[in-house]
This record gives sequence, C-alpha cells and structure tokens, in this order.
Amino acid sequence: MTTGTMFDRIPPHSDEAEIAVLGACMIDNEAARMACASIEADDFYNTAHANIFRVIAKLVQLGRRPDLVTVHDALIKLRRLDGVGGPAYIRHLIDETPSSANIEYYCVVVAEKSIIRRKLRASMEMVQACMDDRPLDEINAIEDSFDIAARSQNVEPLKEVLHRINDQVESGVREECLSTGLPELDQKLGDGLFPGVTVVAGRPGMGKTSFVSWIASSVVRAGHSVLFVTLEMKPVALARRWIAAQMGVPSQCVRRGDNPEAIVAASGELAPMDIRFFEGDRLPEIALLATHVKLVIIDNLQLLAPTNVRDGRVEQISQLTRSLKRLTREQDKPLILVSHLNRKVEERDDKRPRMADLRESGTIEQDADNVLMLYRPRYYGDHEGADMGPDGFETVCLNIAKQRDGDSVTLDSLRVKLATMTWMTEEAQSAF
Repeated sequence: MTTGTMFDRIPPHSDEAEIAVLGACMIDNEAARMACASIEADDFYNTAHANIFRVIAKLVQLGRRPDLVTVHDALIKLRRLDGVGGPAYIRHLIDETPSSANIEYYCVVVAEKSIIRRKLRASMEMVQACMDDRPLDEINAIEDSFDIAARSQNVEPLKEVLHRINDQVESGVREECLSTGLPELDQKLGDGLFPGVTVVAGRPGMGKTSFVSWIASSVVRAGHSVLFVTLEMKPVALARRWIAAQMGVPSQCVRRGDNPEAIVAASGELAPMDIRFFEGDRLPEIALLATHVKLVIIDNLQLLAPTNVRDGRVEQISQLTRSLKRLTREQDKPLILVSHLNRKVEERDDKRPRMADLRESGTIEQDADNVLMLYRPRYYGDHEGADMGPDGFETVCLNIAKQRDGDSVTLDSLRVKLATMTWMTEEAQSAF
C-alpha cells in the first residue's frame, strides 16, 4: 500500500501545553498533584517531556515537592539529565510558565492530544488491514488487541510494587482518601472513600440524592473538587436543595422565594464551593470532565446512555459498570454511583434491601468496591426507629453490604433531616 502525505505528517500534539504542564508542576506542588492524577507520562508526545514527567510523578508519589532542584537531582541519579536537554532546559520549562493557574486546561489538552494519537495509530492499522483485504475476523482482532493494549500499558513486576509500598511507608505518606462527612462511616470504610466505585443503592424515597449531596458538600468544604452528574434532577433543582440546607429550611421555601435576603446570603456562602454539575449521560464526556476533580458522583446508573443500544438491558448495565470501574482505576479516584433497587423489595414483609435487589445486573455488585444500601424505617412504618424526633431528624439504616477491603456491617446510628439534607450520627446529634 502506498502511503499518502497524511501518513507522513507529525501526529497531533501541543509542545506549549506539555511545557506548561511541566513548568506548573515545578512551581506549584498542588498543580503537580492534580496533573499526576489527570495524565500519565505516556500522554506526552515529546520523549524528553515524558521522562521529566515520570520523575515529577515519582516525587509526588513519594510525598516530595517536584521543584527545580529535586527534579534536576532525580534526573542526574537516573542519568537522564542530558537526554532531556540539560539543566538549561529544566530552567526553560519554568521560565516559560509564569503561572500554574491554567494547569487543568493544559492537562486536558495533553490528554486529548494523546487520545487522538492513539486513535490515529489504531485507524492506520485498521486502514492497512482493510486495504490488504485481510479477513474480517483478523481486522476485528486488530481492533480488540489495540483496545487491550491501550489499557495495559503499565505492567509492573511484584518487586516494583513492593518497593512502592515500602517507599510510601518509609516516607510516612498515607494513601489519600476523602471523608464522607460522617466519622462513623469513614471508620467503617477504613478512613473514608478510596479510589474505586462506591454504589449507593435504595428504593425511591430512601434519601439517596440527599446522602450523596451531603458527601459532596463535605468533600468540597474540605477543599476538594467534585463532579456531580445529575441525571435525576436538574442542576437548578439540586442547587435549591443546597441553598435550603444552608439556610436550614425545607427546599419549598427556596422555590417559593421566601426570605429573598437569606437566599442570596446562603447562595453567597455556597458560591466558592468547587462543585460542577453536569447533565450529560455519555461516559466519554464524563470521563474527560472527571480528569480534573477529586470525586465523581453519578445520579444515577440506570439513566446513563448505553454504549451499545442493540444489546439487552442487562448487558448494557454490565458494560457501563465495567467502564466506570476502569475509569476509577485509570484516574485513581473515588466514584459514587447511585443505583435503584428492583421492585421485589416492595413484595417482601421485610423491606430492608439486600444485595440481590440491585436492579438489572449482578455486575453492579461485582464491579463495585463498596455497596451502601439505605433504608428508612419510618417510610415503611416499621416500629423500630420509625419515629421522627421534634427536631425533624429520623433514623436511617445504612447497610455496608459489600466492602472489598473490609467486613459487611449495618449502621443503625445514622440520623437524617431530609428537609435540609442534614446527616449525622446519633452521637453527633446529641451535641448538635
């Protein structure tokens, strides 16, 4: 096959964005952490830039600040300093980056160009196979093998993994996790939310959206960013709930416009919180937006667009949960996935949810790292814990039905005031 001029062109990349990412990482430690959570060294087109970023990522992993000196010294130890352009080029990267303010944008550019190059390579291989009139099964195998290769770039021997664990222990750096805002739940989860998929499941009216909103609020108040994919409610409706919670009044009061001055004041208090609402239901868009936040919340699984509309519903859900699992592994961050339960719960005398009640697919249970199930006794008129106190709080049972790194356990000490989306433990409420 004779290649045309298109195949002789330099693949898409952005030297400016790559330089800006590296420079920002060396002048701002938080920018370095964000970049390492968003992109990988293999996303860089320039080999020298990729090698420099590998050093930066290693320093971040060890809890060290990747500045001009530490990066320079690390490259010397690896005997790669001359290969990346020497000390002058390291200084040049910093001089060309006056600010780290746009680090998120530059990371997105680097990631997008990397994805385009991978697609280009796959397309060229496919074109070559098609023009050679190779059998269809061979062409499909090329497509499948490329997909597998794209997900299997990093192969680590056990020895290297053990070294990483030992380095982390010796440096005193603990694995990063996010607090749910409920200390007792954090304790049961081994400190909080770690990278992986946490499913929050329940029948309608159990407070699922309220619960994940409380977690989102706790995370952003701790200084982190959250992507809230809201498919159940419009962003404006969810924001009204947040305003009402801030004011300590039912959301109907905000909808009616009661006490405009208080609403404006509460809005002003919420405005600095870094939470980003998104109404899109397609996974590629969600995955791209997820690259520059600490936590992703999707409300809910059953409303996501399937990757293949021709498949049956069970297979569609299976593909979605597998893709979400892969997203959390690739981006190394927690993802909370709200899921409905099937109607069989309503047919039983005991309405407490079970793992088998997860709607439409057993792969939800399989792909989840944690499964949290909510149950409001008062909703079903259960005698135990069914009462609501004069303060508007009621008991909610939270069953940690699955925990990959821990035991199953039920928390019966949670209290919620759904009108204001306020969640706490009984101990905390007693001091409230």
